[in-house]
Amino acid sequence: MYKTKRQKEFWWDIAVVALTLILLLLLAVNCNSAVEADTVYESQIVYAGDTHMTTSNGDWLAIFYVPNGKRQSLYMNGRYIGGSNVQFNEGVITINLSSSLTLSDIEAPVKIQGFSYEDMKFRTTFSNMPVIYEGNELEIKTGYYNYFIIRMEVVSDK
Repeated sequence: MYKTKRQKEFWWDIAVVALTLILLLLLAVNCNSAVEADTVYESQIVYAGDTHMTTSNGDWLAIFYVPNGKRQSLYMNGRYIGGSNVQFNEGVITINLSSSLTLSDIEAPVKIQGFSYEDMKFRTTFSNMPVIYEGNELEIKTGYYNYFIIRMEVVSDK
């Protein structure tokens, strides 16, 4: 089967390395399972809207641009969150969170800024746009704006 003793040793070495890797992977899976059970989930920032941009200081941001459609998605750290969306209809924003998300237990986990195209022309940052809502409601009467920055602090169980 093996032509030389070195070939036999070579295959033996590969078998030992393969078994070692398998054992390490099994240990890693068991360690991760134990950690997940005891994980304390921290608040994460979620933005609503299908228009994405990076701010002047490098932060990722989503903007709800009303002409893009009445129903738009939620994003955490630039990643789409399935099963969640925000709707705008007749001056009311309705936030629909997936079953894996809940609002953080703080005084005002939802913050909404509303502004028009004219507002954007004269402002250099989004931080100084008018805040039209701060609170913990998921259905908010906002009135009519062209753009919204909808920022939520949520806890994810995944």
